[in-house]
Formats: sequence, C-alpha cells, structure tokens
Amino acid sequence: MDVSTEQAIAELQEIADHLLESCGSVDDQAPPFWDERGRPNQGYMEYIHALIEEAQESARRFKANAADCFKQFEQVRRAKFLLSKLFGVDIHALIARIRLYFSHLARIRAPLFEYGPELSGYRHRLR
Repeated sequence: MDVSTEQAIAELQEIADHLLESCGSVDDQAPPFWDERGRPNQGYMEYIHALIEEAQESARRFKANAADCFKQFEQVRRAKFLLSKLFGVDIHALIARIRLYFSHLARIRAPLFEYGPELSGYRHRLR
C-alpha cells in the first residue's frame, strides 16, 4: 500500500470512530435477547408482536388511503373527460336530444289504455 491509501484508511477510521462516539455506547443499549434458560426473552417477543401489529395496521390504513386516492384519481379523470367533451357540444342540441329521448320513453312505457288520461297529459308535455 502506498502512503495515500494508508492516509485515506486512517481518515475513514477516524470518521467511523467519531460516529460511534456520537451514537453513545453500543454495548448496553438493550437487555439481552436470551434469558437465563436459553430461551428468547418474553419482553422482546411482546415488543416484536407489538411492532408487527402496528405495521399491519399501518399497511391496512395505507391500502385504504391508496384505494381512496385511486378513486379520486378516477373521478378526476372522468370529470376531465366529460368537461373536454362538453366544450365541443351544442347545449341546445344536447337538451333537445335528452327531451326527445324521454318523450320516446314515455311513448313506449306509458300507453294510454294502461295508465289513464292524467298520464297522457304529462306524456304530451314532455314532447
């Protein structure tokens, strides 16, 4: 190894030592994982189960929020599509077509002999 490589390794070692010192002691951060009988400590197991339940709840909420977000995106996409089509349509022609459609439905589904004269007056008002 040349001098520059040894100097770079020494600088990296100093940086690593400084980072370890800033984190505090590494040896005593947590109680031992194994108890005296060689089995996993029960406190750790409860802690891990609590973390798993919290992660599952977070995942469920994320899925629900994502589903709501995708529904909103779909509604926005539909609204943009409808708005883009409305600018090219004559409103009076659209209303005339809708009225024609409803009058056609009234003629087909409301015959005079079945519902009487009061509905026939309503049917003729749609025309």
